Amino acid sequence: MTRKALLDGYYDHSTSLHLRNPWYREQVERYVLAAMRSDAASDLTSKKIIPRQHRSQAMIRQNEPGVLAGLEEVDWLLREHNITRKKLKLVGRSRDLLAVERTLLNTLQRLSGIATATQRLVRKVGKYPLIAATRKTQWGALDKRAVALGGGYTHRLGLFDGILVKDNHLALADHDTLRRVRWGKQLAALEISSISELKRAVIHYPQFQILLLDNFSPEKVKTIVRWLTEQKLRKKYILEASGGITPLTIVQYAKTGVDVLSIGYLTHSSPALDLSLDILP
Repeated sequence: MTRKALLDGYYDHSTSLHLRNPWYREQVERYVLAAMRSDAASDLTSKKIIPRQHRSQAMIRQNEPGVLAGLEEVDWLLREHNITRKKLKLVGRSRDLLAVERTLLNTLQRLSGIATATQRLVRKVGKYPLIAATRKTQWGALDKRAVALGGGYTHRLGLFDGILVKDNHLALADHDTLRRVRWGKQLAALEISSISELKRAVIHYPQFQILLLDNFSPEKVKTIVRWLTEQKLRKKYILEASGGITPLTIVQYAKTGVDVLSIGYLTHSSPALDLSLDILP
């Protein structure tokens, strides 16, 4: 199997993120429809001033450049309220348009902000190393799909679809257990937080093919890459750097020689894209 195929197999789960997948549909219902039901169980204002059967058209406006994400997810919300969408134009009962407005915009602004931030970092770095999300997601798989729409990689969608032994696992599992464990044909990643842990992994845990270099400075990551190269071990591993990677530091990390940069910033700190919804006269 080629290195690209290995990387895609572990880091790219975007093909699961569609509404035909019951698991993803459940995620959309959990975050989007639940937000809608919480916000608009009753619209006290519109009931008083808008006739029940009055119909309107509305336009979703994008007020700054960026990647528009979340349309498939909000379409499900719109269908529940008998609102039709053609591109960014909506048609339906006026009360329904007003009822979905905030949830629709919150969803589109969040997901578009993530997709836009991802695209900007991908453009900064180029095709390699890969830009990947982490599991620091407020909106679960929806955030991951937004990363994919921006040109990034989803990484694991959850604990169920990738093996990663992290610091808290290491605090609980003894050395002999780690030496004996086997993962079959699945790729397995091991979190490394010190040079001593790196050397222990190289000597004692050959069943790990991915080394996650956590919270190292760019200079220390370079040192690790250089050491593995000198030991003729660099090609054996996929190297992933994580922790402290932001738009300000990403170019430095991209020059270290790792294969993947996993970035929590994408899903916990990306600014929302400026969108609005206007009723048309």
